Amino acid sequence: MFGFSNSFSIDQEEFQKKAAQGAHIIDVRSPQEYNEGHIKNSVNIPMNMLGVHLNELKKYAEKKEVVLLYCLTGSRSAFAYRFLNKNGLTEQMYDLKGGIARWNGSLG
Repeated sequence: MFGFSNSFSIDQEEFQKKAAQGAHIIDVRSPQEYNEGHIKNSVNIPMNMLGVHLNELKKYAEKKEVVLLYCLTGSRSAFAYRFLNKNGLTEQMYDLKGGIARWNGSLG
């Protein structure tokens, strides 16, 4: 699948800048993919588990905290963004354009 190009998608430089400012980083890939390598300081919440974590994510939104989403190529995180948008949670939420496949920063 190809990544989406949307206004909520940001490049790696912007992603790293927001992460350095304390944004919450959420990896929406499977636990197996996450264990094979992930962006430092990220938390694994697989896309199919986002509904279970809505209350936690709503707390971030209420506090106007920035949330960064990523997956392998940007497709799943774009879908995750849309799911969260339907639940009113995307005011301060961004998706990593191209996903971790294009990431050249450090991994955890």
